[in-house]
Parts: sequence; C-alpha cells; structure tokens
Amino acid sequence: MGSAHLLPSALHLFVRRKHVLQEAMNIFFHCPVAELLAPNMSVSFEGEKGIDAGGLLRDWFDSVGLALMGQTSPFILEADGLCPQGPDDEFGPEELRGFTALGRFLATAVLRGHPLPLQLGSVACKLLTRGTLSLSDVDVLDHDFCKHRVRPLLERDGLQRLEEALGEPLTFVSAGSPSKALVVGGHQRRVYESDRREYLELLCHDRLLGGKGRSYGAFQQGFWEVLPLHLLQRENVGAVELSAMISGSCDPDPEEWRLYSSSCANNKLQQQVVEWFWDAVAKDLAAEQRCRLLRFATGSSRPPPGGFAELRPPFAVEVSPLGSEHHLPTAHTCVNKLVLHFYSSKAQLLEKLLSALVDESLGPPSAGILCDDMYRGQLLLLLLALGSLANPWPPDEALSDARRLFGHRPGFTPPLRGKARLFLDTADVSAYDELLPLGMFSGVTTNPAILKKDNVKCTVDSLHQLAGQAFKHTDEFMCQSWGKDASELYDTGMKLAGLDKEKIVVKVPATVEGIKAAKRLLEEGVRVCLTACYSAKQALIATGLGVEYVAPYLGRMNDNRKDGFDQCYKMHEIVGGIGGKTRVLVASLRDVVNMQVLAQKGLDTFTFSPRVARQLLEEPLTEKAAEEFEEAVKG
Repeated sequence: MGSAHLLPSALHLFVRRKHVLQEAMNIFFHCPVAELLAPNMSVSFEGEKGIDAGGLLRDWFDSVGLALMGQTSPFILEADGLCPQGPDDEFGPEELRGFTALGRFLATAVLRGHPLPLQLGSVACKLLTRGTLSLSDVDVLDHDFCKHRVRPLLERDGLQRLEEALGEPLTFVSAGSPSKALVVGGHQRRVYESDRREYLELLCHDRLLGGKGRSYGAFQQGFWEVLPLHLLQRENVGAVELSAMISGSCDPDPEEWRLYSSSCANNKLQQQVVEWFWDAVAKDLAAEQRCRLLRFATGSSRPPPGGFAELRPPFAVEVSPLGSEHHLPTAHTCVNKLVLHFYSSKAQLLEKLLSALVDESLGPPSAGILCDDMYRGQLLLLLLALGSLANPWPPDEALSDARRLFGHRPGFTPPLRGKARLFLDTADVSAYDELLPLGMFSGVTTNPAILKKDNVKCTVDSLHQLAGQAFKHTDEFMCQSWGKDASELYDTGMKLAGLDKEKIVVKVPATVEGIKAAKRLLEEGVRVCLTACYSAKQALIATGLGVEYVAPYLGRMNDNRKDGFDQCYKMHEIVGGIGGKTRVLVASLRDVVNMQVLAQKGLDTFTFSPRVARQLLEEPLTEKAAEEFEEAVKG
C-alpha cells in the first residue's frame, strides 16, 4: 500500500444468511487485505430488499459472531472463552486457512468498531498481543488441573508427594489420556528436582496450547495481516484491551442507554408507553435479552466501543399512531429506531417485546439508505501507522475516534513510520549510538560472523548486553542461534529470546535441523527469522512455517554465480502471492544502489552495515542546499 489512492474506496459483500459463517470464512481468506481496509464497507443479503445504511453491516458482523459460538464453528468454548478446536495435527491447508480467515475477520471487526457477541479466550488474546502466558491462565482454563497437578509441584517436597500420590515416578509426559511426550524420549525421562521447573513449563504449555499450535499460528497470521502486531504494541494494546475491543459490553447499561437516546412521544399516552418500555428494559429484561433487543433495533448486540454516546444515529423509541396493541414492535436498523404501539399496560408491552425477540436472530433488519462509514476515523489510524496515506493527518473527528479506539490520553499523535523496515547489521555499539537515533531503523541484526568481526563474544550474555544497548533506541533485535542439531538450536534460541520475547527475533539457518528448531520456537511464541537463504524456493519453507522473516543473502548469491536479484524478486512474489505474513529481509547488501534497485521492485525490508547506512545518508547536493538555506537566513 503506497498511498491512499491505491486503496479501493468501497467493499460490498453479497451474502446468504443460511451460510453466513462459511461465506464469511471464504470472503476473508480470498479478499485482498487492501479491500478489507476500504473506507466504506456494506452488505446485501440474498433475497432481502434494502440498501445498507450501516444496520445490515452491523447485523452481518453480529450474525457471524453468533455463528462462531455454534456447533459448526472451528472454535470451541472453554472456561474463559473461545479457542481453536484441537488437536490440529491432522488439519490440512483448508482447515488452517479457515483460522487465517477468522483472524482477519476479528481484526476487521475491531478496526470498524463492531463488537461481536462472543468472548475470545484469554490465551488467544495474549497470543495476538504477544502477552506472556502465566500460571493464572492455566488456573482459569482448568482449575482442577492447576490445583491437583501443577500447584503441588510448586511446594516444598511437592515432587516426592505427587509421585507417592500417583504411585509411580513422574516423567516428561502430558497429564492427559493418552499421555504424550513433552520432550524427545519423555516417557523414559524422569523428572528430578533439578529440572522440575522445566517440566512445569512444558506441562503448562501443553495444557494451554497443546495440539493447537498450527491453528493459533494461522489465526495470528490472519489477524496481524489486517491489524499488525507492531501497531498493537505501539498503541499499548494488551490482551485485556483487545478482548474489550473484540467483545464490547455483554450487558448494555439501561441508564446509559436511555441517557443517550431520544423518543418521539407527542402526548401523554405515548409518553406512558415509552416509560413502560424503559422500565421494562431496566427491571424485567436480563442481560442476554437486552443484547437481543439492541440487535433487534440496531443490528448489533453490543454497544459501540465508546458506549451509547457513540451510537450514530442515536437510539430512538417511537410510539406509532398506526397499528394496534396487538401488533409486535418493529425496528429500523438503518436509523437505530424501535417502533412501539399503543399498548394498554406494561405487561402487554413486555409480552409483545419478548415475542418480537424470540426469533430475532433469524430475521433480517429493516432497510435504510446508504450513509457514510461511521468508523472511518478508526480505519484512518491504521492506514496512517502503515504509511498508507498521502495526507499525514486525519480530520479532527477521525483522530478523536482513533484515540478512543486505543484508549489514548489527550495529546496523542499517531505514529507515522512507513511500511519499509530498515535494520542496522552490526555488533558495533558506537554505530548504535551514531545511527539508531535517526529513527529510520526498525531494529538491529547480528550473526556470529558479525560478532567475530566486531570482537564480540558469541554468547547469550554478550548478545543480551548488545540487545540492551540497541533497545535504548529501537525495539527489535535479531540474533542467531547456534548448535549442532535442532535440539541445541532450539535451546539456544529459547535462551536468546528469554530476555524479551516481544523484541528479540531469533535467526535460524534454513537447514533441516534449523527448520525443526524454528517450528519448536514458533510454538513457544518466539519470533523467528529463517536465515542464510540462497534460493527462492526457501520462501515456501518460510511461509509454510509462518516465520516472521526470511533472509536471502544477495551479495553472497551473486558471489556464487547465482542471480541474487532474481532470487529476491521471486521470493517477494512467492510471499506476496501466497499472502503470508513473512517479510523478505534482504541481507548481504554491499551498496545503496543494490537496495534501491530492489526497492523499485517492491521489496521493503533490508539490513545493511553502518558503511552502507552512511552511503544512504550522503548526498552532497542536499548538504549544499542546506548550507545555502542557512546562509540565506543569516542575510
């Protein structure tokens, strides 16, 4: 996305109510992300008249959300919300594509300000925001498991007492039936006091994510394609905040609802019916019934993210002079209006209202006229952060919506960093202090050869110290794991990432052992770069794994008589064609001209040495012009 004019102005969907979930999954997998970000989005239901004025779109989002709670959903409901069904070992591409599509759907709902009638589990929310999973998550998900299997091991002599209770030695296997090895040879490896912590971490990880790693990975990929992780992190959106954005309020506040509503009551009889209505909402309807009423009248069972004050147009109650006390209430979702009739008592009004809500989830909302997208401001914030708009500032109203979306304090200004990601390829701390404060670099990359050249020991402690220096100026540090096999590469990678999983990216070579290690690291929530790539086909491996970066060595490919430029172009086309989240990080860049040539072909992620960085900054004519400006100021 280079500028605003490259984005489609509108996205219109034709859907069928009977197949709402399956069609939503097809739409969100096949539709390009740029179209999902179109400023205007509308819906038409097959066999239903009317033009979407906002109510149909709200109804469609709500209907898909309800379907995700149903029996045909790829999600299941656990203790604190929805999570992927598992195990996913036998899932093929079709099933995993479904989770990618659902990730895109949820992100689009968040961006467009459409809270959904579902609760996403805390584990899923933490994975989407790269939060840290903890013992409390295990306790919420499975209290008995935590109480009887985990907490005893945290006590003094707990291992011995648990083995006595089980009547057998504890080994590195899961607690489920049938049990599975938590490590290679886990059925034979006994748990001792010295590795009790390792066992507990593996046991809890298996309970939280076991058998669902691929599904969660596809779900993350889809979500981040629409709402990038770096934007969530930059706006300090954590798991709790994201959960609120996705689900909204599941119990509309009757007092707030009435406060920000209006009524069309011109006489005492109409006023009496309106009073009965609000009294019934506050005292006689349960939370679920209030949600159904809100959906009946507006198309959405959840208030907007900012509450009823942000509902546009405001909710309204009208008592129609037409019809009779025997008629059920009706609604016009295009203008968020509920129409009542001259009921003879509050009891009769409540009876008719509940009758109207019985089959509400199956019926279409009323039609309206086309109106502007009321959540355009929230979308503008995302596009700004992605560098997608030529105009650097949204209108005041849009900025206000953007602040509300992320809960910002007054004085917030949206980040303006563009799509390109530049990395400084060095272990020289003096270069960090010289170049990183410029603000053009997204992070730092290193590898063992660079460490050796810059006289830095290749140890975990040394790399953590380097990362600490880099983090003074930037928020991403790539360091390469080492080891003779997958197990050692994984162990080293986990130690490297241990400093900060959100900011450390672990590089592993694109060997068979490296690929095995990458899979395990990804399952642990570690950010991974597949490095030392010399062929376009390795981009398929990277996208198959779902790593964050794949790093082709441009200069070294050319040194080995391979057309490095062609291989980089093909990698870029493969990743773009598949639609994965992987970025092609071009390494081994020898000069600025090579980078410029690649950038002209659409590649946007590069790592290069301080020498090349200084070349990029040098432009004698610019320096001369700046000097002339200064002289002009002096007169």
